[in-house]
Amino acid sequence: MKLFTHFGNEVTMQYGGDSFISYLFKNGMEYRVLPIIDDHYIVIAYKKDNITKYAVEIEMSPTSDDANAGYRIVITDTIPEDGWDNMLLDVVRQEGGYEPSKPKSYVKEVLERIDARIQEERAAKTDDSFLEMFEKTAE
Repeated sequence: MKLFTHFGNEVTMQYGGDSFISYLFKNGMEYRVLPIIDDHYIVIAYKKDNITKYAVEIEMSPTSDDANAGYRIVITDTIPEDGWDNMLLDVVRQEGGYEPSKPKSYVKEVLERIDARIQEERAAKTDDSFLEMFEKTAE
């Protein structure tokens, strides 16, 4: 089991040969699969020591060269502010040696979206008044 953080919250990751649901069922623990539709993982809510925890279960390809083929299970006490995909990406990146992600401010998020839109417009080489407005402001 490896310990990581995402936005200051503790996250553990472990690998197993059996699914986490199988583990919970065998140990008589109540759980529910959350209605999150994703092709790559399922999210399970369960209680341990009267604390609600969330486990994200990812089935690893049995044909991969990965020594950890089976299941990757990521467990946290909190629902990630930026979504399950971003939490998983952050944890996998940390496993590879990167620093934990830090939350972006609302202003930074808006500015990044505006910048992305400007870059898309430049790439498309269109005469968009949205783009012109920001280019004139920058001059």
